[in-house]
Amino acid sequence: MVMWWVYALGGALFLAVYSLIEKKILLKEHAAQFSAISALITFVFTLVFVPLIKLNFSFSLWLLMIAGGVLGASGFLFFAKAVRHMEISVASALRGMVPVFVLLFSVMILGESISGINGIGMVMIVIGVYVLESKKHHLFNPFRDISHSKPLLYLFVALLAWGLSANISRLILRGGDVNIYTLLFFKQLFVTIVLIAINVFAYQGFKDIKIAWGDSKDWLIILGAVGIVNGLLYYQAMSMAHAPLVSSIERLSVLGVILLGREYFHEKNILRKLVSAVIMICGALLVVI
Repeated sequence: MVMWWVYALGGALFLAVYSLIEKKILLKEHAAQFSAISALITFVFTLVFVPLIKLNFSFSLWLLMIAGGVLGASGFLFFAKAVRHMEISVASALRGMVPVFVLLFSVMILGESISGINGIGMVMIVIGVYVLESKKHHLFNPFRDISHSKPLLYLFVALLAWGLSANISRLILRGGDVNIYTLLFFKQLFVTIVLIAINVFAYQGFKDIKIAWGDSKDWLIILGAVGIVNGLLYYQAMSMAHAPLVSSIERLSVLGVILLGREYFHEKNILRKLVSAVIMICGALLVVI
């Protein structure tokens, strides 16, 4: 039997690839346009799972899947808005804070507890963020910069949405009435509906989507395929282990993103970013012990 951490590590690999492709596309497209077209393409890929879908579950689980879809769409859009205006290595490193939000919401939603070791892990993640954002000598400059940076605020909204969404997914899978294919299909359906609606009512609608398809068709198709594989591996791991634990292992993707970000996007300060990422990953592991 394949262990849960093998699926989580596989998810980390595909998440790193996904992040780099996402940044490449966002160099051309705006966040809402990208989010809508990429969600639609990913949903098309999920149609292959239709024969594996099971519909014999309660109305309350339907409501949870809709809520998870809305939160997933919010996280996707706000993270795209952040990535478009930030270095991908910085955005991915800060994404390492997801386990903190997952754990906090798991306490509130799933009734799990926080130990002293978990608290130390949270402090380490905050230290990692401080190292990443420290550019000047003043003690509080990194936190002041974060509070005054719109892309960073977008990113933290995305982290909140993802933390809550991860626990909703865990709650759905915990009962055993919904399999990972059903969850992946319907969550992606609701994510797609929300993002297309935002693009239609707030931007130029399907005209924007058509332009994005014409500009980045090949990369969008690859992104959709990578996203589906990542989702399958992630949900399989989630069905076998606690949500914070899976999220922590998946954060290893940031190391690959930082190294490849230097290669493909000529990003700088790689050593500081790696130190920050290692601190946050270690903190994330302590969060789930």
